[in-house]
Amino acid sequence: MANHFFQFKQFTITQQHAAMKVTTDSCLFGAVVAANVSEPVQRMLDIGTGTGLLSCMIAQVLHNTSISALDVSEEALIDAEHNISAGQFANINTVHCALQDFVSVEKYDLIVSNPPFFENQLKAPDRLKNIAHHDSGLSLAELLTGVQGLLAENGCFWVLIPFYRYLEMIGLAASYHLFPSKVYFVSQSPKHPYFRCIVQFMNTKTMIDESEILIKDDNNEYTAAFTELLKPYYLYL
Repeated sequence: MANHFFQFKQFTITQQHAAMKVTTDSCLFGAVVAANVSEPVQRMLDIGTGTGLLSCMIAQVLHNTSISALDVSEEALIDAEHNISAGQFANINTVHCALQDFVSVEKYDLIVSNPPFFENQLKAPDRLKNIAHHDSGLSLAELLTGVQGLLAENGCFWVLIPFYRYLEMIGLAASYHLFPSKVYFVSQSPKHPYFRCIVQFMNTKTMIDESEILIKDDNNEYTAAFTELLKPYYLYL
């Protein structure tokens, strides 16, 4: 699956300005969230929308939901607006703003985010890539602070994180009264360790529903589970 575009059945996600590439795990993240949500969801917030991929995928399920696609990067929003227009998603609006400065009178029933991955690691020389890949623009604590203030009482927050940060994220989220209810552990194949986690958080404690997703099998073919999740969107599955 190419890193530079995502071939929807209806249109192609393009990227010319956003620093974060469209990746297999971000596509999987969108598909998992979309598979777990259903109407009615009145308001959704996509934090760090980038190309608008997550908003576009979820909009194909939540036709009547008002979706706000938020990003601090004006360049990224150029791509997002192009993709939203190409998909004819009238229910998605872009917001050029940092989460730390974002104010909303109303709460959100659904919040999604694919946040920076590599806090405290070596910074790349490119400014946009630094903002996209590192916590220099938005730390996990700032993300959770924003989510806590914006999430509706019975709402849910979905996040894609590296596996090695899973326990850290769970512990930190608890201090913001956010608790995991669903976790998908993602690995490239049966021979690989987990490298991503897709986690749903809610405001109340509950039993955690844990699942595993293998992207490819021992024959280097996409697994049935992965294909089932992505085929509503990806043209070649």
